[in-house]
Amino acid sequence: MTSNVLDHRTGRSGQTANTGAIATAALAGALSSAAFIAGFALLAGQSQREQTLSPYTLTINVLTTLAFAGLAVTIPSLRRALDVPAWVLYTCSAACAAVAAMAWSLATVANHVATQVSDEKFTEFTVYLSLLPAPKMVLGLVGFVALGVTGWRRRSVPRGACALLVIAGITSLWWAYPPATIFAGLVFLWIARSIDTDSAE
Repeated sequence: MTSNVLDHRTGRSGQTANTGAIATAALAGALSSAAFIAGFALLAGQSQREQTLSPYTLTINVLTTLAFAGLAVTIPSLRRALDVPAWVLYTCSAACAAVAAMAWSLATVANHVATQVSDEKFTEFTVYLSLLPAPKMVLGLVGFVALGVTGWRRRSVPRGACALLVIAGITSLWWAYPPATIFAGLVFLWIARSIDTDSAE
């Protein structure tokens, strides 16, 4: 389950990848995304506007924002440990930033609008949100798939994680941020643990 990380994984200046922060943010992101999906069952009897106003939904979106903002900041540190092109990691970082921005918009803009309009008007408003996931879709597809392919070819990412990365990239094309964010969270948790294991050997 270990990956073939760079022999110089401590980096040119002796620094290491920020695996602890990556693992924490990745686990939080995967759990909050799973909770987002569970919300469809828990809040099934409510309208879309009521679901948006729910403290449960608000909490999940805030947690997702924090988790993926954390991943966006820390993923570039993996360039010190993984033998993959820097642009791939930066694209993955940008995809996580796009997820954070989307979750924050749902927690703030959508929540505010939901307090001002009726159920019918809010449903009409959601049509204007159709472009909101576009950055997440494009960046997630390109970044996660590229990391999966290059990580597989260079044996710098565990093979199972590479498969999940491709799935995360493809499912990024779905409107909502999960299920792609569940796969992405699990992948970066796996990668961080793999680097820690290799470094301990």
